[in-house]
Amino acid sequence: MPNYILLKTSILDVLRYFHIFKFPLTSIEIHRFCGMVCKLEEVESVLEELLKESILYKIDSNYLLEKSPNLVVRKEKGAQIAHKKFKEAYRAARIINLFPFVRMVSLSGSLSKGYFEEGSDIDFFIITSKNRLWICRSILHLFKKLTFLVGKQHNYCMNYFIDENALEISEKNQFTAIEIVTLVPFTNIDLYDKFIHVNSWVEKFAPNALHYSGGNTISYSKNYFKRIMEKFLDSNKLNLLLMQLTDKKWRSKWSRKGFDMSKYDSAFKTTLHVSKNHPNDFQNKVLVELTSQKSFMNLPYAKTS
Repeated sequence: MPNYILLKTSILDVLRYFHIFKFPLTSIEIHRFCGMVCKLEEVESVLEELLKESILYKIDSNYLLEKSPNLVVRKEKGAQIAHKKFKEAYRAARIINLFPFVRMVSLSGSLSKGYFEEGSDIDFFIITSKNRLWICRSILHLFKKLTFLVGKQHNYCMNYFIDENALEISEKNQFTAIEIVTLVPFTNIDLYDKFIHVNSWVEKFAPNALHYSGGNTISYSKNYFKRIMEKFLDSNKLNLLLMQLTDKKWRSKWSRKGFDMSKYDSAFKTTLHVSKNHPNDFQNKVLVELTSQKSFMNLPYAKTS
């Protein structure tokens, strides 16, 4: 049995993290994202103690820091929608996979966690061939503009790209770790496995998380169109030019909106090997909220909402 106090702290850390998203968790989910190696039954034992201490609430099979049945209903509804949307995500990934220099397509965001709200975007994390990220990204975003004509733009939210030369994610924190371990790879499982191996640091934050272990994936291969386009567009100068033009556009837009330029680099990342476009800087907001919360020793009893 792990140290009770440490396990209790870790469990509450997980619950506080997902409380920011108003997302209840089952014991299985808590175990998956727990920050220390432990068994499911050990987590469930500590959860029972926390219930007795009135620190947590349990509604159906979900644990919460507030007594809010509406959050459980919301989660169940989101899971039902996610089940239907997953098929759309799979079809979108098949299309993305056809484009030049795409090497791996993974589902990310809320849908990768089994939850979806109507009107939300289907998010993808994409790995490109080395030194061709910006050509790949530019073509895909031109394609996305065309999807507006048929109302499918929400199925193609592609806001994080890395290339094969930059598999290690530099932001090593709880937010990023959870995003990585919940990725659902649709193509090129070999490259996905390499990506997970390079980012083994995530085990510090979620050592129990089960990575992908097989399933319905799209075989990776270069079709004739893809081979021809990659040969035609194979240019270091073009890749660099597209990166510079995109960065100039983003910086200008950020400045026009009156946002703090000192925060630009945390919301956007524009290098030869990485493209991150998160204008709401959600990662930083979540991490700030986490650090501002009280430690579990002073955690107030949950209130009925």
